[in-house]
Amino acid sequence: MTEERRRFTRLHFDQEAQLTLNDGRYQVKNLTNISVGGCKLEISGPFERGSRVTLTLPLYSTTPDLEIIGAIERSDEKFTSIRFTEITPENLTHLHNMIRLHAEDADVIDAEIHSHPGLH
Repeated sequence: MTEERRRFTRLHFDQEAQLTLNDGRYQVKNLTNISVGGCKLEISGPFERGSRVTLTLPLYSTTPDLEIIGAIERSDEKFTSIRFTEITPENLTHLHNMIRLHAEDADVIDAEIHSHPGLH
């Protein structure tokens, strides 16, 4: 049995997104899961591990899109995983709220956020 190394709860999340990598833009039909620390996208790779990317998630019509800077962790012909590395305070608040809204237990998400300095 493998040891779970994730620090944050991953939530199933079915949403479109856009990935910007090396001056290329890729439409992502399905962001399959997300956490405070990263996400998994249904997008053909492979992309080079460690490559810097920008993930853009559409929010509401009255709110600018959510943008998060990250790095490719894993990538194959079907899925790409991203570790989040940079986010503005405003976008971090949007990300927290979005994850809390979709979580079975928002208190668990709050505990994860508050136990990792720099995330709040």
